[in-house]
Amino acid sequence: MARPPKLTTNSKDRKEQRERTENLIENSKELSDITKTPPKELRGTIAGYAWSRLMPELEKMKFVKAPDKDILVLLCMNIQLYREAFESIKENGIQTKIFKTVVSPTTGEVLSKDFQGFKQNTAVQTLTNATTKIESLSNKLGLSPVARASILEKVKSEEPTKKQSVKDLLFGDDEE
Repeated sequence: MARPPKLTTNSKDRKEQRERTENLIENSKELSDITKTPPKELRGTIAGYAWSRLMPELEKMKFVKAPDKDILVLLCMNIQLYREAFESIKENGIQTKIFKTVVSPTTGEVLSKDFQGFKQNTAVQTLTNATTKIESLSNKLGLSPVARASILEKVKSEEPTKKQSVKDLLFGDDEE
């Protein structure tokens, strides 16, 4: 399997890598930027804090734009789920004890609580799912080196016959 190309603007990196990145940035200029402030549904939450932490980095990349907002919202929400699940695991452990309660059929009195084993804390599955989604959504936004490279490769492999902006590719070219 071929190694995906790298997205970079670092002058120390190879020229063709920089050119691919510059091409993506140039072709994305017509798209609106994402707002710096988190959407109202994220404000005052861990997800809103994640938005505020990610935006400066996304702005530096220059190719994540307004059409990517929903992906960023989902990423931030999953970061919040991840953190909340981790706190639950820290507080309650990865598994909990299961007891079978024996109750008297006549009086309703608890006669005994018999240990049955353990069950997984549901926060473990939430943590696993959130981790998978964070990785996937981060890749879509180009927040990993491999993702940035594959975005460029996709742009390179789908180069239009005439020069088109990313906006034209996403929403159609009205000039035809």
